[in-house]
Amino acid sequence: MLFFQTSARRACSHRHRFSAQSFWERSHHVQLAVEIQPGKLYDCDPEETVLTAHKNPKHGRRVEVLSSVSFSSRLNAYWYDAQLPLATLRVKRLIKALRPAVVVGAFPYYHLLHITRQACRETQTPWVAYLHDTLSEALSTGRLSDKAARLHDQVFAEASAILVMSAGMERLYQKKYGLTCTVLQHSLPEPVPASLPENDSAAPPAFWGGGIYEINGHALGRVSEALGQLGRSLFLASTASLPVLNSYGITGDHVKRSFYAEREAYLAALRAQGLLVLALDWPDESPVHPEELATIFPTKTPEYLASGRPVLVHCPEDYFLAQFFLQHRCGWSSQNVQYRQSPRLARRFGRAVLKSNACGGLPWTQHASSA
Repeated sequence: MLFFQTSARRACSHRHRFSAQSFWERSHHVQLAVEIQPGKLYDCDPEETVLTAHKNPKHGRRVEVLSSVSFSSRLNAYWYDAQLPLATLRVKRLIKALRPAVVVGAFPYYHLLHITRQACRETQTPWVAYLHDTLSEALSTGRLSDKAARLHDQVFAEASAILVMSAGMERLYQKKYGLTCTVLQHSLPEPVPASLPENDSAAPPAFWGGGIYEINGHALGRVSEALGQLGRSLFLASTASLPVLNSYGITGDHVKRSFYAEREAYLAALRAQGLLVLALDWPDESPVHPEELATIFPTKTPEYLASGRPVLVHCPEDYFLAQFFLQHRCGWSSQNVQYRQSPRLARRFGRAVLKSNACGGLPWTQHASSA
């Protein structure tokens, strides 16, 4: 959650007058920003910008808004429920003390979006919702399904504007609900390198960065098996446990694990890889709502693209991720259902590997293709 003290209040007073461009133009000089995450709140130095405040929370004082129970995720969820009234009261007090022009509440944290909406409603403060995931769809199968559906209706009725993290979500909300949203895509905080690394014909390894779980585990398992058949190593920069990897078939001598404590080391590692892998499960193999899967745009994607290395995408052709790479011709996509068969996938990736090795020092985007 971010509190903005700027001249943006006028831009957010009436929803039909709001645009993301006008908001960010008026918010160019942020006088005060407050960030709230589960278990902590930072009241940042007024001289800091939003980006700097986010990256350097040490400049502010820490105030607990939602406390967490570390030993049980299930218990922690119910503990968050119990704290909602008190947490909302705390945020209302902050709003009255700071008098922000606008509050930005972010999802996928249901409880924080709930608190943002309730506190702003009771204090008559303009607020903006930023949805990283779909709301009612993403929570449609859990214990919060009914509450999420109600919050979805409340958010779209009351927020000054809705920001979403991908054009896929924007299209879904427009088509399904007739709602207008503004896309605020993932970005790369670092400058894009002036030159791209050359492709190495010595077949450097494939690479996966990030979590491995119910949205991508089965698809990544197929990629791993296909790469193993090609004799290619797969490096995983992930905290996924060995039992989780085994459950998805991500096993074998070709699978290696690595860890990068610093972001700079991680970005440098991306530039040294032969292939960067993106994968999302098909709807029939994931418990996640199909419309949530179809709109996912992994946060690591901008980092992959900025590295200048070849990108392999494995997901259904109607997903926004596949459409993005096909439209912008910036990677190899194996999205047809036939490539869920490991031998076919291996042959497809084998052709991509051969072409990536033949690209020399040319930008990968000049050699993009689809399955």
